[in-house]
Amino acid sequence: MRPEAADDFKAIGKPLSADELGALRDYAAEMNKPANTRNQALADTAYAKLSGISLSKDESRQLYDQVHDRYQRVAERAVGKERFDQLDDGRKTVLIGLAYQSEVKMSEIGPNISQALDKKDWQAVAGELRKVGTDLKDPRRYNRAALWMIDPDLPGRKEVEPGDTVSSFAKKHGTTVDELVKANPELSENPNRIRAGTPLVVPAPQTAPAPEKRSEAESEADAPPASQQANADSPAETPIAEAKAQEPERSQAAQAFLDKIAQPFDKPALTIALRDPASWSADEAKTVMADYLTRQGNDPFLKQLSDLTGQHMKAIYGEGALRYDPTGKMIDPKPIRPYAPAAQEPRTPEGYPLDGAINWAGERIANRIDRAGLEKTISWLQGGLNMIGDQENRLLEDGQFGPETDFAFRKTVAAKGPVRVEDGLALAEFRDYARQAERKNDVSDLAHRTLDIFGPLYRMNPQDEPKHESGALQASLNDLGPKHLGDTWQPLKLDDWIGPKTTQSFADVLSAAGPDTLAQNYGRWLGLIERDEIG
Repeated sequence: MRPEAADDFKAIGKPLSADELGALRDYAAEMNKPANTRNQALADTAYAKLSGISLSKDESRQLYDQVHDRYQRVAERAVGKERFDQLDDGRKTVLIGLAYQSEVKMSEIGPNISQALDKKDWQAVAGELRKVGTDLKDPRRYNRAALWMIDPDLPGRKEVEPGDTVSSFAKKHGTTVDELVKANPELSENPNRIRAGTPLVVPAPQTAPAPEKRSEAESEADAPPASQQANADSPAETPIAEAKAQEPERSQAAQAFLDKIAQPFDKPALTIALRDPASWSADEAKTVMADYLTRQGNDPFLKQLSDLTGQHMKAIYGEGALRYDPTGKMIDPKPIRPYAPAAQEPRTPEGYPLDGAINWAGERIANRIDRAGLEKTISWLQGGLNMIGDQENRLLEDGQFGPETDFAFRKTVAAKGPVRVEDGLALAEFRDYARQAERKNDVSDLAHRTLDIFGPLYRMNPQDEPKHESGALQASLNDLGPKHLGDTWQPLKLDDWIGPKTTQSFADVLSAAGPDTLAQNYGRWLGLIERDEIG
């Protein structure tokens, strides 16, 4: 958020107050982070504080164009307009972003990279940007820009996070220290120390990395992505020996759970069914069809496998795939797309091997088993999968990890990624808290429980500010309050602090709306439930 923002709004006839500028700064910061439901929820919470600002579509476009054009002109002046126009869109965006960060510095950089731009010598451009980052003591931003100038679509680019070591970084991203050093020669000088904020090229993973979110276990070495850290812009050095991960001691129940999910399904059709039906090979499709045709009656997988087969047929043969001649004999359909040539390794939406991602999510479930017990945790898992997963094939929340729950768990990891399982766990645990609070008529520990359940999802240190989960709860209560309490509702200030007023408002809405409605609405404001997941 630039100081010129006030002038930009003035220019379109919308002057901002100091409070509005602060909220807009928070909103802009979140919108510039990687697109995911959590960052969007952070942006939504900041946006809720801007209720006094109203822009028409034309005004919004005018404002965007004004800001974008301003910094594009800065970049054009720095390197020359003709030279700028010859760049691809990705590299133009890099230069516009640098101009946005500092007009003065962009003007200084321009002459130094112009010749390299003419030659399309992206390594030379990157070298100049890295030098600037070192001079400004801001290597994080300029190293990232350097990598993007080399290849705007560079795969496998990840940033070092506070607490990372070379070994933990390599393990988290599914590679080895040797492979990481080969891909990043600068590490060969001293691989024992790396700086937070430095982007590194990650070789293609062989096992699933830890998804970008911290677990609840304090002993684990996983760090959240830079987009979820309040102080991630501060470079830091961490010796490997200081951040070595310690394996948690598991209860018998937790270890038995981990052993179970490490085993493949007895039926190959269920493993195939974890993948997108459009990706099945012809042999895999036959395996699934042969399996479901043997199932009868109330078999829980009969309908699911039948539905997935239908989706496969639709993907390969199109709408109305099955046709019959006048005698009732089925006419062989003609495919509109080819079958996958062979069986494919199942992967998550992020591209990580499914087995490793299942194990990662399983470790998070095991953490809760150690803390809350097996039956309680599995009931949270079932509730969470119901809230963020398949709204048609809902699970019985009985605390038993049977075949249906096992399949739903793995299917959710495959379809939505392992982080979504932890999202669901946290949300179901909060719903359980709300149900108990309603029964006991006691919400005195609301602030503590909210922080305990959701804080680790958003911050390396849950005690750090701002506490987004508190602001999201206030926004949720402001959403539900008028609907369930009418004119008696007094809007809460969105200050990210659960004090006496927020606690009492929670009690009022809990009584009026019920714990399930409240938890589901809260999940939407947290970004843990997408709109198409609300059942």
